[in-house]
Amino acid sequence: MAILVSPGVEVTVTDESFFIPHAAPTVPLIFIATQEEKLRPDGITPAEGTYEYNVVRTVTSMAQSTNLYGIPTFLEDTATGAQFHGDARNEYGLFALNQYLGIGNRGYVIRANVNLNDDLDDVRELWDRKFSEARIFMSNLANEKINIYNEENGLNPRDLTWKKTVDIGEVMSMAENATQDIFDMYSFKSIKDLWYDDQHNKPLPVFPNGYDQKSTCFYDGLMYIVNNIASLPHYPGGSVVPGEFTPQEAGDILVAAADDFKYTEEFYHGTSLGHNDDARRASIVTALQAAINSNTDVRSENFEFNLILCPGYPEVVDELLNLCVDVKEEAFVIADCPVNRTPDGITNPATGWAVTSGRQRSVHVAYYYPWGLASNLDGKDVVVAPSGIALRTFAYSDNASFLWFAPAGLRRGIITGISGLGYVSGQLGFPTEFEEVLLNQGQRDAMYQYAASGDLNPHVFFPGQGFVVWGQKTSAPAASAMDRINVSRLIKYVKRQLRKNTLSYVFEPNDKLTRDNLKATVDNFLGDLIVKRGLYDFASVCDESNNTPDRIDRNEMYIDVALKPVKAAEFIYIPIRIVATGAEI
Repeated sequence: MAILVSPGVEVTVTDESFFIPHAAPTVPLIFIATQEEKLRPDGITPAEGTYEYNVVRTVTSMAQSTNLYGIPTFLEDTATGAQFHGDARNEYGLFALNQYLGIGNRGYVIRANVNLNDDLDDVRELWDRKFSEARIFMSNLANEKINIYNEENGLNPRDLTWKKTVDIGEVMSMAENATQDIFDMYSFKSIKDLWYDDQHNKPLPVFPNGYDQKSTCFYDGLMYIVNNIASLPHYPGGSVVPGEFTPQEAGDILVAAADDFKYTEEFYHGTSLGHNDDARRASIVTALQAAINSNTDVRSENFEFNLILCPGYPEVVDELLNLCVDVKEEAFVIADCPVNRTPDGITNPATGWAVTSGRQRSVHVAYYYPWGLASNLDGKDVVVAPSGIALRTFAYSDNASFLWFAPAGLRRGIITGISGLGYVSGQLGFPTEFEEVLLNQGQRDAMYQYAASGDLNPHVFFPGQGFVVWGQKTSAPAASAMDRINVSRLIKYVKRQLRKNTLSYVFEPNDKLTRDNLKATVDNFLGDLIVKRGLYDFASVCDESNNTPDRIDRNEMYIDVALKPVKAAEFIYIPIRIVATGAEI
């Protein structure tokens, strides 16, 4: 307060009207894998999200999703149209994003550095397109170097000594600059060394007519080609000055070498995700794990999300859980069971997937089964991940009530947008069959029981009711209030809101007035949760009993809070007594 020197009035304002506001109930963070350099639905405009990776995008509508990532791609047999259901290269995450955006209005998306399109013809076309761009860039670089040289040496076109070429070292340096982005792409980075290295001791056969035909020449590596251009007349370059190249030749040699290399067996093996679905899945999972583990933006305070998922890939749930811990356990993980397991293959106590190390146990994650059959944006029926189905149900439940209500049952758990539930049979990576499964009471019991093979949430079909999410268990390792999704999400919500909205008390005097104000803020927030059916009751303590002199001397202030979260009625019993006609009731 200012000190008055002469008589007057000084008015000051102290704002003690702090309160804890509401937060958006459903904000997912979705990790996806897609094909590279797709087009928008118009078939012309590039879908810019597929030209980048590890970038956090805020997506607010279906239109924005398709403009960023195109229509979700699901593989099929080109001759018969049979779907490759369950194939690791299908774009499950993108489909789940679109499912959610039918109800939700904001989500964060991160695309992994992987190209799900490993069709050889398509990869070669992408290779050609990239090197066509690199050719122009390299020619421009060469011209720039020549112009700099001429300017520094006072030369001009009228001089006989005017420098018109670049030497071998400059060509290699420019080639590295021109192709840096190309080999940063997942499709091509594994073949970078073969492309550049001096291969004259181990030339690579070139098969432009097919790998079952005789090779027509050999590829020796760009470094060897540039250094030995005089002995390789079929490559352009070095015709003006021996050992030096014009800008046109510098670009031409890059494209010519690239054209030979794309027909080697090494190019084919290096750009393929793998020789079967297991190998391809391993490559995709590695890229997704890298995206989850390395992204620092989503670990900052700039992004607030409360759900995390990576539809279609149960293998990355442990990484998703690590991310959950990194964001102070304020987000919940929605996870999938494998696509090609029968109900017994999931829950069998001896051999089921649920008892393997591939299944994570945590109060921060919930698993769903089975997968669904749904119509894609192109009208074709495709098999979609259960986590995407669950995410849409979470969003509907949150819109209809609050996030601490169970996202399950006939009021808030109705599943829309699918035509069937089941699993995939056949060899993944080829045309497969969708096997419909309508979980019976025994199968639902096996999934939902407290057991190493249980604690899973079934998607079910009830005649006359439709498809329903019929469970809300977390994958908790022990029974507690936190073994239910509604309680786990409530606690995460309370943690985040209290953490963010009590910052205004930091650096305030550590005295009774501050403690009383802090307690009032917390009590008002928690009292509102009682009214909104999130809590039965609560208690808070913030006085001398828990703010001892030692704690005050350490500049610490404590407010202890005890919560009684509302539990969902999952098991309803209706005992009926039959009495005699004359008995009193």
